[in-house]
Amino acid sequence: MTRHAYLIAGHDNPYVLSTLVEMLDDPRNDLFVHVDKKSKGFDAAQITGLSHHSKVYLAPRMRVFWGDYSQVKSVLRLVKTALGGPYSYFHVLSGADLPLKSNDYIHDFFDANAGKEFVAFNDPPKWTREWLSYVHPFSKLAKSPHTHVRALHSRFNRGSIRLQQAVGVDRLKRLGVETKYGSDWFSISRDLASHLVANERLIAKWFRWSFNPVEYYLQTLVWNSSFRGRVFDLDHPYRSSMRLIDFPRGSGSSPHTWTMADLDELATTDRLFARKFSEHVDREIIDVVKSSVQSGTWPTRASTS
Repeated sequence: MTRHAYLIAGHDNPYVLSTLVEMLDDPRNDLFVHVDKKSKGFDAAQITGLSHHSKVYLAPRMRVFWGDYSQVKSVLRLVKTALGGPYSYFHVLSGADLPLKSNDYIHDFFDANAGKEFVAFNDPPKWTREWLSYVHPFSKLAKSPHTHVRALHSRFNRGSIRLQQAVGVDRLKRLGVETKYGSDWFSISRDLASHLVANERLIAKWFRWSFNPVEYYLQTLVWNSSFRGRVFDLDHPYRSSMRLIDFPRGSGSSPHTWTMADLDELATTDRLFARKFSEHVDREIIDVVKSSVQSGTWPTRASTS
């Protein structure tokens, strides 16, 4: 029996996180959960009490900031911890994700594709070049809930970049590798998980002072290694990670939040997981996904209207 480790990065949306834990509860799965230390009202006992078959490990909480290297660091901590167990695959999910297939289906899929790596490779927007070219010392301020703090970040960051341009800084040229970009949610084999942890110092050297390095570190490591040839369906970015993620309908840096209006798409996709869901936007779709996956029968949008 193959075993899987689910590495879950929680931030808010406790109802979605709880639903995710319940849906992944299976003797073949163990869950490693990190909840951002900045998040309020997190009930550790409630989360661990939801699982009856899987072991749930709660990682020591650290402060995680969007766009900052702390995002990479928190994932690497989870991978490193989970490598102590007998897992064949390691799935990194956010606390706003849900599976769209049953545990049996997911295990059968990975057994049939054993050794494949499920990592999304996207074409980066041209303006993201400066994310890697310059040192970004103010990343922790980029997505502050306070408008004036975000404004300060923009001002400080722009001033820092202008200064670095003036003295000829270009870290991208000095990295010495071909950088690649893509989604930070993935499913990887034990071999790649071990390779990832073994190269933790190299990853920090490449991206410690970059902006939004969480969307570069794994893709760059894989692309510059033999694992590149093991990526599943490499030419189709989000299918290569088997995630259903809709950025065109999203807002800013966030993808579209699924609602009952998307029921038919969620029911018919071949993807294994979807993000993102929010109880603050549409709680009903969260319950419908859970009941549909567990029962093996999806309602149509017409039958729920």
